[in-house]
Amino acid sequence: MKKYNLFLVVFLLSFTLLGFNVNSASAQTSGSGGGGGSSSLPAGCASTQGYSPITGVKCDTIVLEYLPEGCTSTFGYSPTTGIKCDNGIYTSLPVGCTSTVGYSPVTGERCDSLTFPPGCNSNQGYSITTGRPCNNGAIFPPGCASNTGFSSTTGQSCGSNSNPTITVLSPNGGEQIKKGDTYRIKWESKDVSQVYIKLRKGNGTYQGNEREISRPIYNQGYFDWKVPTTIPDGNDYGIALVQEGGNRFDISDSHFTITTSSTQPSINLQVNGSDFPSAVEYGSVIEASWGSTGIDISKTECKMGGHYVPTIDGWLWNDQTNQKPNGVVKLYARHATLGYISPLSLTITCFDGIKNYYDNVSITVKQPTT
Repeated sequence: MKKYNLFLVVFLLSFTLLGFNVNSASAQTSGSGGGGGSSSLPAGCASTQGYSPITGVKCDTIVLEYLPEGCTSTFGYSPTTGIKCDNGIYTSLPVGCTSTVGYSPVTGERCDSLTFPPGCNSNQGYSITTGRPCNNGAIFPPGCASNTGFSSTTGQSCGSNSNPTITVLSPNGGEQIKKGDTYRIKWESKDVSQVYIKLRKGNGTYQGNEREISRPIYNQGYFDWKVPTTIPDGNDYGIALVQEGGNRFDISDSHFTITTSSTQPSINLQVNGSDFPSAVEYGSVIEASWGSTGIDISKTECKMGGHYVPTIDGWLWNDQTNQKPNGVVKLYARHATLGYISPLSLTITCFDGIKNYYDNVSITVKQPTT
């Protein structure tokens, strides 16, 4: 009978130890397939024995860390959400979520929203409002510990039902930004605690690797952007400023330009090869030419203005519209209806879809002799 009791004790002890190891192994492998978790020891613990000298928690506590939905590692982008796979490590899931996939059935927020306990902005140290360790998981949905401060999951004020707002200030359209420079992005907002910034091109998100200007950051009203040198030149860029964990966003009102050169876009009109041509004989043939710098020729149209000066092919200078930002026209040095006028004025205005570029030339005409 004693041998039987001894065998039973040994069996139960072995089963208990084996069960603990199985649970630990299960926690360690749950990250496969994307949006799952992997286990780690509490901060300060080298093994599962004893207590952490940093946090005081038992070292056999399993701490789960979750990757963003669709990711199996911290490299690249999620095939399901498009966010970067190193876009945060999730030490606790939103209320109602059992993984980072989908939405919470309790709060309706995304299950891959980054959530920390009240009073914590990371999983390190202790909460400044509750004193609890920040790696114990969030317990107050949806990100508020009281009626003060802001929600860590929605960005809304915990003390009101105010409507969060975001407004892009710059770049908001028409700016000239040089690649390699540091450009300060600015915005105004209300009741928003965190934001992230995306690069746009045309009418949607830029599809290159540089589309992520910033990961979620605390809202300071500005962000210093080191403009990548790998972005193609173009005049149809914009930004999208998005509330992290919420549904508020704003985009640039119109397009801005990203270019390799610091030279400002311009159009240049000349007569007889000069910005300040010499006086010409009345009725003589003159040559007007124009060209552009830093302007996207494929998207730019020009029109002529000034005096009604006849061209040698029977048209008028003012008749010319939908012209490219480079060309040559030969004219007679006289007014089409008034005859002698001095000086004659020629202008050109080009529009590239964002702004107008303008230049003009005055031509002194010698008075005809009778």
